[in-house]
Amino acid sequence: MDVALVEGSVCLQDKCSVDEIKQTRENAAIVVAMGGCACYGNITRFARGGQQNQPQMESYVPIGDLIKVDVFIPACAPTPEQIRNVCVMAYLLLKGTKEQKDLATAYLKPLMDLAARGNESCGCDLITDVINQGLCMGCGSCAASCTVRAITMEYGKPNVERDLCIKCGACYAQCPRSFFNTDVISQYEAINEAIMAALQ
Repeated sequence: MDVALVEGSVCLQDKCSVDEIKQTRENAAIVVAMGGCACYGNITRFARGGQQNQPQMESYVPIGDLIKVDVFIPACAPTPEQIRNVCVMAYLLLKGTKEQKDLATAYLKPLMDLAARGNESCGCDLITDVINQGLCMGCGSCAASCTVRAITMEYGKPNVERDLCIKCGACYAQCPRSFFNTDVISQYEAINEAIMAALQ
């Protein structure tokens, strides 16, 4: 297949799931981790000792622990438009003209950089990459997505309780400023036209 979308994390005790994710990597030109669980583990990091379907299923990991992932679509859940756009751009990256490949590269670069960064992310990354860079707009998405309430909004900015943070990546994936590439802004219309043309 050209582009494989993978949703959810993988249970290490489920041999079938482990084998399937490895086969996906072998058979796909581009592997996309779709959603917070596939990218970072998110809430499945809480799954211990029979909290899921079967008692023996107790260790869940993001897919990047088992295979190389090319693109992350962060958030829980990603929007339908983002999923569509990533699929189209990944396909154009593989099969498009030189101009289409250049646009696809520009569009996918921040999402590829997220995948290259790894499958762990914590509130500390928000401080380093967003707040300290003057990018935080105080929207509160990080605090709303934190499953353990390690982030509170104080004076319009997130405050991270590092002792509570479980490094699930939910906050970093939800933050609209954590992975955005400003180089793409000037090419927005061309990228949108390429997506619409490819869907015709």
